[in-house]
Amino acid sequence: MHYVSTLAVIDQNNKEDTITEQSALASWSGLVDGYSQSKWVGDALARKAQARGMPVAIYRLGAVTGDHTHAICNADDLIWRVAHLYADLEAIPDMDLPLNLTPVDDVARAILGLAGQQASWGQVFHLMSQAALRVRDIPHVFERMGMRLEPVGLEPWLQRAHARLAVEQDRDLAAVLAILDRYDTSATPPQVSGAATHAQLEAIGAPIRPVDRDLLQRYFVDLGIDTKARRALETSAS
Repeated sequence: MHYVSTLAVIDQNNKEDTITEQSALASWSGLVDGYSQSKWVGDALARKAQARGMPVAIYRLGAVTGDHTHAICNADDLIWRVAHLYADLEAIPDMDLPLNLTPVDDVARAILGLAGQQASWGQVFHLMSQAALRVRDIPHVFERMGMRLEPVGLEPWLQRAHARLAVEQDRDLAAVLAILDRYDTSATPPQVSGAATHAQLEAIGAPIRPVDRDLLQRYFVDLGIDTKARRALETSAS
């Protein structure tokens, strides 16, 4: 059995400083949405099956994004809906968090490569880049497109988003904020390591390549975020 899980099963309140492929992940109390909670249950069941000797491999993915050639993204994914909100508010939370973006072509190649090896049975894999972009890279990409994002604290940023919701009554925005409001902003999330997985992927010639600022900008173009940036620039110029 090859179980496709997610890095979202990692409890952000986990007491370990670093979460590796071998970490137990016994806690789920910091998982705030139904997606991560249900995936944690599936991940836990798969790990129990491994412990009983069943041939199970677990693949934990980051946010699956567009491939390197076409850069076409799923606009409904939370990460891109939040990126649209950055553009709408012309502001971004001043946070130094990693963006675990995993291009779909690399993910597919990695899973197929690992799944073809019997040595993968009983293992957990963290399919993530060794050189992840961070939230603080995003303003630089917006600047390339002609928009300056104001760095503000998370709470003031959320207040701006709620003020926008009060005016526009946008159901998509309401759904995004319903998720973001549940996160414990006081907790320091653990570091996630994929070093063991990275070494195996390098050995089979199927590494997860970094998503750099150039590829992130191509994602924003596909999603139409660059259009918002140009409109903001034209408005400020007039």
